[in-house]
Amino acid sequence: MTTLKSLATVLLAIGATSMVWADVTTTFSGATLDPNIYLDIPNSSDATAYLDTGNGGLRMVGNSNIDMWWMRNSIPFAWTPKPTVSEGQTWRAETELHFNSPSGYLRIAGITLYGGPDGAGGTNDGMDFTFGLDQWDAASAVWVQGLGDNAPGNAPGNLTSDELGVDSVCLRLDVTEGNALDTFAFYYKLAPADDWLSLGSFQAKFNDSRVALFLKGAADDPSVMDVTFTSFSVTEAPEPSTCALGGLGATLVFFARRGKRSVS
Repeated sequence: MTTLKSLATVLLAIGATSMVWADVTTTFSGATLDPNIYLDIPNSSDATAYLDTGNGGLRMVGNSNIDMWWMRNSIPFAWTPKPTVSEGQTWRAETELHFNSPSGYLRIAGITLYGGPDGAGGTNDGMDFTFGLDQWDAASAVWVQGLGDNAPGNAPGNLTSDELGVDSVCLRLDVTEGNALDTFAFYYKLAPADDWLSLGSFQAKFNDSRVALFLKGAADDPSVMDVTFTSFSVTEAPEPSTCALGGLGATLVFFARRGKRSVS
């Protein structure tokens, strides 16, 4: 009996140490924010992020000082730890977003990666790129923009789509972990039922331990600097697209390294 109890203790310890991160899939339609998603808000008087329980979604609103390049300034992030996978394995991040005012200008929202701690960001803190719906450099397009130099990773320049003329988009980032360099591949689609379109890929290596949603802008109008994210997933293995989960209500699914737990 003592041996069995000792074995059980060891197994529990192994399980506890392996659950250092959790895969997350959420439609932001519950009463509380997914406990594995954290808000990093440098200055709430400039910009903020919150769960919009009345309308659904994770909402970000800004009015000043959210232009990130060399420095992050006051850009809000909603982040989760990136999955820990072996060399050669791939993890994925997806989101669906919608600007809450049409015909915007000088604004970008989407997915980025940074190393923390809270308040850190920009090229001075090692960030490499942003990936988002861009209504700054084009009428409306999807861009992967290299922070500080307009050359993300080892790409010769930014990765850009054609002008799209939309205020909503689904974004997907696949990251294959490497030794010297990681491979980042980017996809987008205009509606959940559409097929994914490839934007391209490149290789890079930087401190990317946090996967974050962001809102960036240079205007001082909070009616323009206003975006809602209606889904977010960060998973070790490919899961069903979160862009097709809008009808699932408040169902949140958490995947741990040793198991799977669903909460409604």
